[in-house]
Amino acid sequence: MLKQKRAYENFMQSVAQDPRIRKRDLTTFLSRPVTRLPRLNLLLEQTLKLTSGEGDHPDLETLPLILGILKDCIKSTQPGIEAAESKVKFRALCESLVYQKGEIIVSHI
Repeated sequence: MLKQKRAYENFMQSVAQDPRIRKRDLTTFLSRPVTRLPRLNLLLEQTLKLTSGEGDHPDLETLPLILGILKDCIKSTQPGIEAAESKVKFRALCESLVYQKGEIIVSHI
């Protein structure tokens, strides 16, 4: 286990040196696709509004279908997002705790 952790740490350090990363952390890359979905939804809604004036526009049939699928996807990811945010906040709280000398600490993280 410890060997795997070292290998992971070495991998993360080597990846962090890549200029394409621009000093972003792993959390940024994991959360970025999920946070972009609502923005994509807004853009598609605006596109639908702009194309609805044109009665024969080919996207008028597909945009409502895509918006429905996207809204369902956003709804389904919301509980997971909230749970992950709670875990991050809890971990940050645990890491910020200051213990007194002599206290017995049991960690389950």
